[in-house]
Amino acid sequence: MNKLIFSSAIVALCFSTASIRAQDQAQDAAAAQAEFLDALKLAPEHAHLKSHVGKWTTEMKTYFEGPDSAAVSKGSATFTLLYDGRYLQQVFKGEFAGVPFQGRGLTGFDKTKKKFVSTWIDNFETGILTMEGTYDEKTKTMTEVGISHSAEGETKMKNVTKQIDKDTVLFSMYMTPPGGTEALGMEITYRRVK
Repeated sequence: MNKLIFSSAIVALCFSTASIRAQDQAQDAAAAQAEFLDALKLAPEHAHLKSHVGKWTTEMKTYFEGPDSAAVSKGSATFTLLYDGRYLQQVFKGEFAGVPFQGRGLTGFDKTKKKFVSTWIDNFETGILTMEGTYDEKTKTMTEVGISHSAEGETKMKNVTKQIDKDTVLFSMYMTPPGGTEALGMEITYRRVK
């Protein structure tokens, strides 16, 4: 009789333990699913990207010959949102030193890093520039940093994008070449087409 009671207790314990494990696994699966669904949601920072959507004219000033010798050229840019507002795509067309210049950029907010992340490609390079940074709501300024690679070595890059008003944006690109000091390389003034 004691063996029967003991055996019954062991069986009940096994079923109880299996039931508890199944409940824990179900709770873990539910928590993982909830975490996954939360990761799909846009962050409040994504709302900033919407302000750039539309067509813009551009005036690009390059300072590669020094701060007093700006070369000026005109162009255009179109900004669109991708994937339900997760990313902002820029398609840029203009001219640089008398040569047609085209570029494409993507900007998004990485919820994991808690930073804005962007990429840039154009018809003058073969690399992909990646930048990371933050947006200051008070000053309406995004500041991003990254590294550009070339035959001369690594150049530190800093891009500062300031929303002057809802129809005007000033983009400034600063570069620090190997062994050099930071200098303004380019400014682009974007004006919304109405």
